[in-house]
Amino acid sequence: MTSTQIPPPSPAAATSNSPSSDRESSRPFVSSAVGAVALALAIVFVIVLVAVPRVALALPSAGHGVGHLWRNDNLSWLGTYRMADGRLAFCLEAGKPSPVGNDYTEEITDDAPGLGPAETARLAYISRMWAATGDADTAAAAQLAVWTITGLNGHTQRYYAGRANERAEIVLGQANAMLGEAEREASTAIRSGLELHLDDDGTGWVTSTIDVQKVTGAWDHVPDQRHGGVIDFTGAHLDTGENPGGIANGQVRGIQIEGSSEAAEVTARVRYENLPYGRTITVASSPAGSQRLLYAAEPSGTTSDETTEHALLPLPFQPRVVTRTSEAVAAAGTDLRDDLHVDVAVADGALTEWGHYPGADGLLPIPVTVRSTLLGPFPDPIVEADERPEGAPEVCTVETWVVSGPGDYTTPSCTLPAAGFYVWVESIDAADTPVDQGRDRVRGWKSRFGVASEVTRSPVVPTVPRIRTTVDSASIAPGECAVDELLVENLAPSAGPITVESLLLGPFTKRPADGADLSQDGSIDHHPVAGTALVTITADGSASTPCVTVNEPGHYVFVFRSEGSDTTGGRDQVVAPFADFVAHDSESIEVVPPEDETPPTPAPLAFTGADGLGNGILAALGALLLGGALLAGTGLARVVRRRREAVRSSRSAQP
Repeated sequence: MTSTQIPPPSPAAATSNSPSSDRESSRPFVSSAVGAVALALAIVFVIVLVAVPRVALALPSAGHGVGHLWRNDNLSWLGTYRMADGRLAFCLEAGKPSPVGNDYTEEITDDAPGLGPAETARLAYISRMWAATGDADTAAAAQLAVWTITGLNGHTQRYYAGRANERAEIVLGQANAMLGEAEREASTAIRSGLELHLDDDGTGWVTSTIDVQKVTGAWDHVPDQRHGGVIDFTGAHLDTGENPGGIANGQVRGIQIEGSSEAAEVTARVRYENLPYGRTITVASSPAGSQRLLYAAEPSGTTSDETTEHALLPLPFQPRVVTRTSEAVAAAGTDLRDDLHVDVAVADGALTEWGHYPGADGLLPIPVTVRSTLLGPFPDPIVEADERPEGAPEVCTVETWVVSGPGDYTTPSCTLPAAGFYVWVESIDAADTPVDQGRDRVRGWKSRFGVASEVTRSPVVPTVPRIRTTVDSASIAPGECAVDELLVENLAPSAGPITVESLLLGPFTKRPADGADLSQDGSIDHHPVAGTALVTITADGSASTPCVTVNEPGHYVFVFRSEGSDTTGGRDQVVAPFADFVAHDSESIEVVPPEDETPPTPAPLAFTGADGLGNGILAALGALLLGGALLAGTGLARVVRRRREAVRSSRSAQP
């Protein structure tokens, strides 16, 4: 027996009796062991990672699959071999060593080494059709057919068919039948076709085909409805709403065009996958030099196609006009035009572009007529509204024939007849478009009333009415009133009410001279004003001012002034401000007191016993006596108060 010496504890450990001290002393050993195990696992993991891809590419043959074993030697085999993953494969090279137990690496190819496209296509067909069979005769016959294509190594078909024992003739017959079928059905290439049709009502249909190229070089049509594919669209979808959707070869499916463009463009794409056509095969080789293998291939043929079609959709469109008058401000007599920008408005169920119709030179823009009406003159600024006012005055209506589609156009002109406000309004009526040029595709349109860009103001040249005035009486007495009479001529009917202020200047010491200008720097504020009166005039004729009362004697004269017509709300001033500060004899008034009246003499006041002077002296003496009495009373009060204070002091001093 071998004894084990335990190393002495460290000083730190010797002073501790706790169990944890023992555990802590063993931790370096445990940590080292865990580290070593982790390192070993990491190395194994790296080795596995490096080795896995190589293992995945190498697949061993596990042994015989389905077929016949020749009973004469119990070694010769005719049929498929089973790989480690369960797949079945044919041998490609008769006479070479058996694949059993060897590792194989596979390759997908369209060209088998040493064989042409036709032979490769036949092998692909046979492997797809019969490699996975579970019938011994079928597997043996397919293997014999493969060797017939790749080479019999100096032997005959019957030589190898003999390995099927009593089934040899059956296997031989099936092998040749398989070769005949492969000659007819094997294909070297595959393609698909796509047909797309669009109708002018926004619908259409699509269908697709599949063709294969046989080993003879001829293309053959695959029967309809045999394979399913996927189809998708740009600019459309299946009438079931799908995009993408399913389609079988030869199937016709309806479509619905998308968008609101007149020139519809639809692209369709179809794709078929996993088709049992073509010459793609999977071949496996072994570094041991044993026979190469032909796997049972899954259908892997792929084909696709794409096509684009165009259609002219007769959808309606909504024309509209953006307009601007040629002059925002223009004098009466000016020729006024309207500048038109014609384009398409967005509307439900309508095109987003201008419509076209087929003409002799191809597609032409559908013509429309823009009818422009100039309304006015209006006396007041125009307010925008949905509809034109009922009974609005019209200057003219002109038409613009739009034949080139969207763009800029100019209307014929209209002449402004007078001052005021004017506005253009436009409309488009489908009835103006000929039937054979797309009338049924034009939607009507009209503009709003009073759009700012369509308004033209023709300024009024202000006028001044002629006014002559006269007083109703040239001489009046104090306390009587004066009235001014106005005779008005040439007042513009559109001016509206005009307010005139009559001012009665005075009194003057003498009559102002006839024709004298009483203003100074345009003002009469330096003259006395006895009174004012306002009078409103609305038309030519006479008007009287209210009464102006005059009290002081002297000379007076009427003058007048006015601010003109109203300009509120942006109105033009039809009547300019005016005034007449010139003295006229017809406007002069003299205030004269009555001749028989004289100023009364004031009567003296009656007094009793004395005249005025004596009364004054008596009043003064009374005031003096009253003052003396007050002073005496005050002195007496002071003496009494002092005496009382002395008595109080003497009493307080006694014991």
